[in-house]
Amino acid sequence: GGSCGLRLDDALAYTTDTVIDPATAEFARGAKLLMHEVWLTDEESALEDAGRTGHSSAGPVADLAFSAGVGRLFVVHHHPKRPTADLEPIAESMRGRAGCPVEIPVEGRVYEL
Repeated sequence: GGSCGLRLDDALAYTTDTVIDPATAEFARGAKLLMHEVWLTDEESALEDAGRTGHSSAGPVADLAFSAGVGRLFVVHHHPKRPTADLEPIAESMRGRAGCPVEIPVEGRVYEL
């Protein structure tokens, strides 16, 4: 009923299917790349109980990336009914808060760590 994260040295921290938790910031602290789910927009989160959904929203994920001091944030694990065109505005809303580059990774593209 829970989720787990994956960390590869200081190169990558990956977390998904989770609500925002201060322990995740400690887990990701200093990672070059954080891949974190953003299932909900902030507007949707205001209407939905994140604890009930078991998922995170954009603003708190950006804040987590900032507090963890990560080098880059990839926004992953989106709601499956969300159109691809709606993902970039979500990432844009996070960029000022995250303190690092925020990207929507593209399936099939290779990214250097």
